[in-house]
Amino acid sequence: MSPQETHDFLRRRIAEIEDRPLQLAQTEEEITALPRWHFGLEEVDRVLPNGALLFAALHEVEAKTHQDLPAASGFCVALLTRLLASLKRSGRQTILWCTRAHEEREFGPLYGPGLKALGLDPEHLLIVSLRREQEVLWAMEEGLSTPQLAGVIGEVGAAGLTATRRLHLAARKSGVPALLLRRTKDLVPTAARTRWRISGATSAPPAFDPKAPGGARWRVELLRCRGGRPEGAPTDWTLEWNHETHRFHLAAPLADRAAQPRPQTSRIIAFRQAG
Repeated sequence: MSPQETHDFLRRRIAEIEDRPLQLAQTEEEITALPRWHFGLEEVDRVLPNGALLFAALHEVEAKTHQDLPAASGFCVALLTRLLASLKRSGRQTILWCTRAHEEREFGPLYGPGLKALGLDPEHLLIVSLRREQEVLWAMEEGLSTPQLAGVIGEVGAAGLTATRRLHLAARKSGVPALLLRRTKDLVPTAARTRWRISGATSAPPAFDPKAPGGARWRVELLRCRGGRPEGAPTDWTLEWNHETHRFHLAAPLADRAAQPRPQTSRIIAFRQAG
């Protein structure tokens, strides 16, 4: 990074540590030089402090129902893809993913081709499978003490205020962001700076192949955002992931409606008349 980029990055880090808004640079060149972990979607970014997720912080993603855990995992993969893109200049491109053996038995392990389809190359993942949640929290804290990592994510059920505060403080100290992927039924208060509730949504079929699977789509609710959420701003969206550009988009409302029966085409009618 150039001296100016280093200066701006340190200003952002100090603001994050002090949990206060940052007076951003005035020129567009200086603003775009700042490494920012954001959605790339104005409707969502504008409700976040400084228009982005805090790097040096713990963020929480919860599944709306137990069956929505795979959808919540996919949402985390999309966020991590955006994170790695923002850190490309720094060379930090390794994510520590701490899973639980129980979740792997129920939903299966992380699937390499699926990760790559969402933009996250499996080569950038360091996956640790553990038996107990205490081990997951310990592994996350150890990973957060390694500044060379791009980020740390852990799958847990119960994680109280004390444990999550330790994770948040470790993230603040190292500058490595942390994601906590949780089940709804075990929710308790945490020290996470943002909390997102995720459920799966019906995908729209591709324009040129109606029978093919559509892009990933989620119903996203922002339940908590310290230092953000302007009054009156929406906090729930249906987001779609573009597999080519690795960006979020607002899903078209019509795609969630029931499919209408197709009318007979003129070719079929003409064939019947000719017969």
